[in-house]
Amino acid sequence: MHARLSGRIFENSRTLQNLQHLVGGLHNILLVLVGVYFGKDNTSLGLVAAGLAFLVSRMSSEISFQTSIKVVQEYSNHTNYKKN
Repeated sequence: MHARLSGRIFENSRTLQNLQHLVGGLHNILLVLVGVYFGKDNTSLGLVAAGLAFLVSRMSSEISFQTSIKVVQEYSNHTNYKKN
């Protein structure tokens, strides 16, 4: 995942933040589906939705981590540029 997120598509932190918001929204939808499926006693679909929610939350954590790194790099480059 690290190699993909540090590619050319995500050159700035704003793009990563937007992606993080989309993934966070998807995570919330999946959590609602978990509740709906377990509420209807459909355990197999509930487990699938729970597994997907877990994977999406891990992806969200990785995106958050990569965003933090990118913000620090951008800030560092900006302050180094000002010094010169």
